[in-house]
Amino acid sequence: MTFDLIIKDGTIIDPSQNLIKKKDVGISGGKIASVKDYISESDGVQIISARGKYITAGLIDLHVHVWWGVAHLAIPADPVCIGRGVTTAIDAGSSGANTFPGF
Repeated sequence: MTFDLIIKDGTIIDPSQNLIKKKDVGISGGKIASVKDYISESDGVQIISARGKYITAGLIDLHVHVWWGVAHLAIPADPVCIGRGVTTAIDAGSSGANTFPGF
């Protein structure tokens, strides 16, 4: 099988399977197609080394301020959150009842 992307040698953390183990991940069509102890690099179009890194599902940050440019403690959501593995962020007060439509 040929994968669009293979992530090699990362430590997978998957609490749903009680798994913390070094494995390779094969991705096809934007979806995880295979998780194995070893996937040959010749089976992938693109290879990413995750040696010394963790591979996990997207993280959830339950308290952020992301109304960038308005709230004085805010951060730009996409570059800060996604770059740190956060795929879901919950804004905790950058806007209120009166300003929510603008948010």
